Amino acid sequence: MPSTAGAGLPAGVTLKPSALGGYAVHWKGEFVGWIHRNGPDRWNAYRRAEPPRPGEFLGAFAQDDAVERIARKAGWAGPACDRRRSAPG
Repeated sequence: MPSTAGAGLPAGVTLKPSALGGYAVHWKGEFVGWIHRNGPDRWNAYRRAEPPRPGEFLGAFAQDDAVERIARKAGWAGPACDRRRSAPG
């Protein structure tokens, strides 16, 4: 599956299309959460949890914001992301 990285994403974060729709969020090569569309401009964000617990729902946001919320929960502490470019989807 192709991965996506760009100016609209936190440094070290990539998105990979998931088999169930949406995107898996990876930071430094580690799976840290996922997003899926919840309307035209909204994405549900989930932080990965250890089994058997389900993922932690973080809320619904614009795509870049959803990815940044997941990355911050995973430990990313960089500056706010560049919102001029959105990841595909």
